[in-house]
Amino acid sequence: MLVAAGGIAIGIAVGWVLAHLRIAAREPSIDVVLSVLTPFAAYVPAEKVGASGVLAVVTAGVYIGTRSLELSEVGGRLRTVAFWQASEFLLNSLLFLLIGLQVTRIVDDIEGRDLSTLVAEVALLAAVVMVVRMAWAFAVAKYANARERLVIGWSGMRGAVSLAAALAIPVEDFPDRDLVIFLAYGVVLITLVLPGLTLAPLIEALGLGQSAERRRQEVEARMRLTHAALERLEEMAEHGEDDGAVDLLRQRYEMRLDRLRDRLESAGGHPDHGTDAARTQIEVLEHERDVLGEMRRERAFPAELLRTLEAEIDVDEARVRSRGR
Repeated sequence: MLVAAGGIAIGIAVGWVLAHLRIAAREPSIDVVLSVLTPFAAYVPAEKVGASGVLAVVTAGVYIGTRSLELSEVGGRLRTVAFWQASEFLLNSLLFLLIGLQVTRIVDDIEGRDLSTLVAEVALLAAVVMVVRMAWAFAVAKYANARERLVIGWSGMRGAVSLAAALAIPVEDFPDRDLVIFLAYGVVLITLVLPGLTLAPLIEALGLGQSAERRRQEVEARMRLTHAALERLEEMAEHGEDDGAVDLLRQRYEMRLDRLRDRLESAGGHPDHGTDAARTQIEVLEHERDVLGEMRRERAFPAELLRTLEAEIDVDEARVRSRGR
């Protein structure tokens, strides 16, 4: 209990400090660097005092994740998210590769069990994990129907955090460390392959994909934000702020609201005007990208400026495509 509580407390403290540093920095490159330092800043002191370094890292990550919108500006968030998406894939791949290369040695170091016994224990442990997960889903997920609970229970894939917890066991004075690592690796492998490959067909078979109701909820949420923006613009206009800027923004948000109304009608079974608008906007953005290529070939503009414009076009297209899904 002390090891777990100490790790959580250190994680919260480190998350709080790093969060305030990122708020003070407001620089995309520094934001990325601080995000990289966060897990080390949580893990090392926790291990030094005998607390759980893994829980400290996870807690710090959860704390910072809940405050992501206030930690950095949009440019920093986009850069940090892109960095970590690539890094997460790379680090997970390296972790499983390195453990996989050590499996033979780990099996040889486990005393009193042959390979068939180890495989049987892995299968039994994986079955227990999946059954417990399914029981938890049906017992705790009160606001989900039976089909949704089944998907929640079946989606309990294990991954890098489980392996990291096993690897965090001290090498000294723990004779079954290799056994724990092997069992954890086996459970991760089974839960990634079996539920991972069957989850998408299960969701489709149960009819839990992005239904018309889900699309309607998304549009209504976007409309609520747009209405809030228009209300704020009205308040600014009443206080005598720059009428030209307010009118320009009001027109933009009203155009967005019109597109959302079209999408709302589409979600109710009407013609898909929202999809047509998205397709048209993507075509316009592709033309902008072609012109940008011509500007790059002309070499009449700074390369950094062209890269910035290209990134803006990419963000706009990603936003349009996400709305059209």
